[in-house]
Amino acid sequence: MKSAFGTLMIAAGMSALLIGGIHLLTKSRVHDNQQTYALEVLKTVVPRDEIALALQKKPSPYYTIDEAGRFIGVLFNISTEHGYNGRIEAWLAVGLDHKVLGVQTTFHQETPGLGDFINAGSLWNRQFLGKQLNQARFDIRLDKGDFDNVTGATVTSRAYTRMIKTGIDHPALMRLTQEQQSD
Repeated sequence: MKSAFGTLMIAAGMSALLIGGIHLLTKSRVHDNQQTYALEVLKTVVPRDEIALALQKKPSPYYTIDEAGRFIGVLFNISTEHGYNGRIEAWLAVGLDHKVLGVQTTFHQETPGLGDFINAGSLWNRQFLGKQLNQARFDIRLDKGDFDNVTGATVTSRAYTRMIKTGIDHPALMRLTQEQQSD
C-alpha cells in the first residue's frame, strides 16, 4: 500500500512540474494572443476599414484611434449600475468633433430576450452614431430626450442612453479638445 501511495505522489509531483513548465513556456504567447484578440475586438467598435488603436494609460486608460495615420478620435470604457439588473459596460468611440463613432456593449445582466437589444451590433445602438456628446439630449424620448426606448425595457433603455452621456466627462475627451486647438 505504501508503494502505491508513493508512486501516486511521484506521478502527481511530475504532473504538477510538467503543467507548471508548460504554463511558464506558453504564458507570454498566450498573453500576446489575448492582447491581439482584444485589439481586434475593439476595432469592431468603430466600423471603418483600416484603423489603428494605441493604448494611453494616463490619466485613465483609453485608446487613441488613427485612420490612415491620422488621429480621428478616442475609444474608452463606460459603465452604469442603473440597468434593470445592475451593471452595464460598453466601449464608446468619440471623434474629434465629439460625435459618437461607435458604441458596443461588453457586459450586462439584463433579462435575456428583453434586454438583448443592447448587445453588440444591435440596430438600436445605431441611433447614437453621429450624435454629438455635448449637444444631443442623451435621454429617452419619454424623458424629453433624443433617443428611442424599447417598450418593456424602459429602465435598460434609459440607463444605457444616460451611460453614453457620461462619456462627456471622460478624461480622454481632453485629448480631443487639445487636438482641435492644435489644428
